[in-house]
Amino acid sequence: MVRQEIKYLIELSEHGGPRLEDYEKLNQTWSRIMDDVRSGKLPINRIREAWNLMGEAFGTETLQGHVIRKPHGYVGDFEIIDRIYQYSICQSLGLRAWDEYFQSREACQAVRNRKDYFIDLLSDMVTQHGQFRVLNVGCGPARDILEFHLRGNSHVLFDCVEMDSNAINYASSICSCMLDRVTFHHRNILRYRNGQHYKLIWSAGLFDYLDDRSFVILLQHLAKMLEPEGQLLIGNFSSINPTRDYMEFGGWVLNYRTKEDLLRLAESSHIHNITSRIGEEARGINLFLHIVKGV
Repeated sequence: MVRQEIKYLIELSEHGGPRLEDYEKLNQTWSRIMDDVRSGKLPINRIREAWNLMGEAFGTETLQGHVIRKPHGYVGDFEIIDRIYQYSICQSLGLRAWDEYFQSREACQAVRNRKDYFIDLLSDMVTQHGQFRVLNVGCGPARDILEFHLRGNSHVLFDCVEMDSNAINYASSICSCMLDRVTFHHRNILRYRNGQHYKLIWSAGLFDYLDDRSFVILLQHLAKMLEPEGQLLIGNFSSINPTRDYMEFGGWVLNYRTKEDLLRLAESSHIHNITSRIGEEARGINLFLHIVKGV
């Protein structure tokens, strides 16, 4: 059965990628393949073989090809996130349909919604507090910061901590018009401490890649940098992500969590004097753990 499904993927590639009427069958194809991988019926190396059999569809030009090739050494890098933010589509005639499919997936829509969620929260906080300081953990391309700034908001100062020096170079270029408002730090966040306290600490996607123990350790570390009444905001993909099979076919694996999981982790962190709640973007796929420090 899997051989037939991989043959279907190859045929789609040879005919220029999926059309809109192919999307449902294609979604089912990813699910059947990944069900067999998880059950042990299909060795994971067969997936890697399928990538090569699909040729340029999983080559360097397409978004899904970028995911599997990992040109920056890891999945979910700053470049793929920024291409999702900007709804980037390959212009090659035989590959464009694959990028259109990729960008239409629910996970990509949730990532774009995540950016808007952050920007809207910042705008609300400016109304309440005027000028304040934000710590952005794992800032990636920092396009959310730029878009916030371009709305005419100049009252917020940003410290951005990022382990990938290429991401910092990329983000610095994007934010070149506001470098008096943003400072980039090439550091491991667990070793970051500059004496500042923050009204808001934001991490869009880093916690998706942490196990529960690492999640709690980092939560405890970040909470120490909050101002009284400051807010720690953690993004994490929900376990209901409809795009999971397609992502995992391409090797993009996350630690998915429910609302209950996030609240349990906040409670198990034993951080003194906090309240916790859960938010979500419009599709309910990307969840947000809000932790507010008391006075």
